[in-house]
Amino acid sequence: MHDKERQLYERQIERFILRLKELFYDQAMTLEAEYCNFGQRNLPFKSRMNGKYQSIEVGDTWGQNWEQAWFHITGEVPGTWKGRIVAARLHLGGEGCIFDENGIPVQAISCHSLWMDAFRRDRYVITKNARGGEMIDLWVDVSAAQLFGLHLQNDPHPQDLKRYGHHAATVVDLSLVTFREDIWQLY
Repeated sequence: MHDKERQLYERQIERFILRLKELFYDQAMTLEAEYCNFGQRNLPFKSRMNGKYQSIEVGDTWGQNWEQAWFHITGEVPGTWKGRIVAARLHLGGEGCIFDENGIPVQAISCHSLWMDAFRRDRYVITKNARGGEMIDLWVDVSAAQLFGLHLQNDPHPQDLKRYGHHAATVVDLSLVTFREDIWQLY
């Protein structure tokens, strides 16, 4: 096989993989969310109600540099999604942990990945076989930081206020989706 031929095949494979990534989720709706920023205090699940919650939407920034917030995320699985795998896509701008209604940690979420974005941990499976009408009621404890802490600049100026790291936590995704596990596995 010649180099040009190999390059042609590699480009076709890359395009195919990019198309697959767009097909992981074929239906989506926005979840409702509210949050309370507790500053740099780390409150346990049982103390999460000791603050004033406010609505938040995709694009809103909720915290900076290690601030901690509790998110309450709600919604309902549409009846038309019956039989489908349904998941919450949660990119809350920081590192977090999802809790069930009893305060039991069920899954970590992350706003970053060491590999491609497709491997960021932002998907939480609600049900593998939806009936329709399931109520979504999630509590998420989130820290305004990325995978290994704050973002550090290379060779910052000594007067730069962010020279010891920074992170602005902005909500990127709050959606309920149908997940195509078959396409994910092919990917």
